[in-house]
Amino acid sequence: MPGNWTLEPTCGIFATTDTAFATPLTGTLAAGSYVTHCTGGTSTGYNPTSYVNGSFAVNKASSTTTVTCPSSVTYTGTPRTPCSASVTGAGGLSLTPTPTYANNTAVGTNTASASYTYGGDTNHDGSSDSKSFSISGGSSATIYIVPTPKTVRYGASKPKYTYTLRSGSPTGPQVRLNFPRGSKAPKCTSSYAVRTPVAASPLMITCSGGSLAGYSFDTTSTAALTIVKATSTTTVVCPTVVYYTGSALTPCSAYVRGSGGLQASVAVTYQSNVAVGRATARATYAGDANHLGSSGYGYFTIRSR
Repeated sequence: MPGNWTLEPTCGIFATTDTAFATPLTGTLAAGSYVTHCTGGTSTGYNPTSYVNGSFAVNKASSTTTVTCPSSVTYTGTPRTPCSASVTGAGGLSLTPTPTYANNTAVGTNTASASYTYGGDTNHDGSSDSKSFSISGGSSATIYIVPTPKTVRYGASKPKYTYTLRSGSPTGPQVRLNFPRGSKAPKCTSSYAVRTPVAASPLMITCSGGSLAGYSFDTTSTAALTIVKATSTTTVVCPTVVYYTGSALTPCSAYVRGSGGLQASVAVTYQSNVAVGRATARATYAGDANHLGSSGYGYFTIRSR
């Protein structure tokens, strides 16, 4: 019992490799595993004969990574790097690394970002942080509205017109902007209607409008809307059975259908349509200015009475 010691044992913390317990460790210990060992000591009524070593562990401390960015910077045409990063932790850890950037050239609302990941060290766990910021066009910035080319089949409904926003020029870096209440997003359109013929292709897609504080919009870029021929479907209708007469039998009919109101009869040709047995009927639509061609088949059986 502690009260019976006349001279308490001397105990210390040692490296696991110090099997002779020659050098006790002092001060701040690095994260890891250690051995505790005691020697000496006298007690009334007790005579220490052996000492049991203990274990001692120092766990890694946490670290904190903080990235700090302004809410917005002005577009310059070159990558913007306005952010800073810091890493702190117990034991005096204090670093000021350079963050990594993404999407930090083009104009955009909260589309640029800065991040840093600290991998940790012998005594600290890793940590990370990231922040986003906006790149504004400034008072004289021009955003170019570039419509997306479209292809539609004859007779199809109007396509959904889309566009990209670019800074610097119509081929410059792509921009992402938010259009909140009170602003107005651009719109694109063409003269295409459901029955605009293939011969009128290509049509011009143009854009207009667009208003957002701090930006002006250039709508001079255009794109092509290409109309291609629609498919057609040829159908052959035949009775199941006809009876032998000794003459060529032609009991079938055919028609073609297609988008844009295509509806017409088609001539039918026959094979094996005299003798008893299975006969074939075929119809082929050659196509027209707005439709691709198509073929259909029908079959019937010739029986003797």
